Amino acid sequence: MTGYKAAWYSFFMKKTPARTPKGKFPIILGALVGMAVILLGIFFVKKSHKSLPSPVQLSSTTTEVAQANPVVFHITSSTPWISVKGKIYPYSFSYPETLPLVAFINDPIDAIAINWNDIRPQNNILSNVEFLDYNSRKFIGKYQDYVKNYWTFFSGLKGLASMQQFSNSQGLQGFKAHYTDRNGQSSTEHVFFIMPGDNKIMLHFANGILDQAVFDRIIDSVTYTKVVAAPLPS
Repeated sequence: MTGYKAAWYSFFMKKTPARTPKGKFPIILGALVGMAVILLGIFFVKKSHKSLPSPVQLSSTTTEVAQANPVVFHITSSTPWISVKGKIYPYSFSYPETLPLVAFINDPIDAIAINWNDIRPQNNILSNVEFLDYNSRKFIGKYQDYVKNYWTFFSGLKGLASMQQFSNSQGLQGFKAHYTDRNGQSSTEHVFFIMPGDNKIMLHFANGILDQAVFDRIIDSVTYTKVVAAPLPS
């Protein structure tokens, strides 16, 4: 138990004197109200932002030079491809060896980010697990509805521009979607995979800086190994 939860618990569970000295009740009441306001503020911030811890480098065989403006990441036909796996969930995909990827310590959404061109990895997430009941339990098992309404979870998005169902060569089914921003523009492609055996999560990919052919190959390589419980001994 850490953070504001621990503070809340320790404050209300610790022993207090049976009597309150005269004249101190208004002070104590004010302190309680102040703490409640602060804790509620922290709670709503946590609900509205999926924060990520500091990144840890996964791989990088080249040092990229930061550009003044974001550019598209390209590869050559001879660029080797390697694979990476989620640390919590059993998903994996292939990616160019020259693309620097990072993971995050103690990250519940099991995100993998791109660390390239002077863009913070926290702002350049390539893949992460989406919890369908994070904003509302009504989305559990309702994959298409979740994708349709994904834009409503972010203040910078205005609406759904397009959505189509598809399957990759590994047999995973999902949806490709584009959302419009406040200026009515749509550039980032979002891909949501249905995770076999778990109706509460989806695997999400987003392309902000990758050449489309590179992103398409990554998406086509995504696999998910369904965890099957071992049978009980007879």
